[in-house]
Parts: sequence; structure tokens; C-alpha cells
Amino acid sequence: MDAKCRVCHRPSVDHLGGIPVCHRHRTMLLEHLQEARGLERHQRLLGFGVPLHNVEDLTKETLLVCDHSSVPSESHSWSGIPGDACYWCLTNYVEVYTEQRSRLLAPIELDDQDERYADEVLRRGRQLANAVGIGLITPDEARSTFERWAAHV
Repeated sequence: MDAKCRVCHRPSVDHLGGIPVCHRHRTMLLEHLQEARGLERHQRLLGFGVPLHNVEDLTKETLLVCDHSSVPSESHSWSGIPGDACYWCLTNYVEVYTEQRSRLLAPIELDDQDERYADEVLRRGRQLANAVGIGLITPDEARSTFERWAAHV
């Protein structure tokens, strides 16, 4: 597979809901999808496909609409198996992770001579640790980013 993970741009290993993902982010997104399936519609950020019309066999492709839309007449629609993750919701969800990842790994914008710089390194270091905990970044990425920031303290 030549595609790159939509989150980290490493080689993808799978297409999750049509979105290329690496092993790490596939695992992370599958966990989030599983968690979302257990929540009420209004408590989650992701939508799932419900049949547009009554169907007898829920294991076959049919026309679906996203159950997360607040305006059912304007829901996303596609063809798939009932219960599939909504591609549009999943794409937006992945974009949030991609943006968060970029922000986490970005340089600190304070001048390293600013007295607040060391506190910012510690604060951002805690964010890196949290991101490792949910699988957004690798421990190596967190370590190298933190070391780059800390080199200026």
C-alpha cells in the first residue's frame, strides 16, 4: 500500500472507513469508534450509518444516512452496511487529530530567553505525555520534541 496515514504520514496499513491509517492510528481510531458506539447520539462526535429505508437484511449494503446530524433531512448519505462509521464524521475527527498532532510537535513560540519559557516547556511536556497515552504520537516523537525544547532552557 503506497498511501500515507492521514494522521502522521507514515505508510498506511489499512483504510479505516476509507481513510488510510498506520497501525498506531488504526488502533487509536478503532478504540474511539468502539467507545462512540456505546454512547448516545448526542454524547458523541462521530456518526454511524442508519438505513435510509426499511431493510430486512442489515448485513448487506444499503443507502445510509448519518445518525449524528442535528438536521436529519440534511444528513450525510452514502451506500454501506448499517452501523458503518460515517465517512464525513470520521474524516473531520481525523482532521482534528492531525491538527492537534501538528500543534503538539510544533516549536514553542516564546523566545527561549523569556522567563516563561521553562514553564511552557513543562506544560507542553505534559501535553506530549498525554498524547503518547492516547496513541496520537509515539514515545520517540515526544522525547525528541521535548529534548529539542529543553535544549534551550
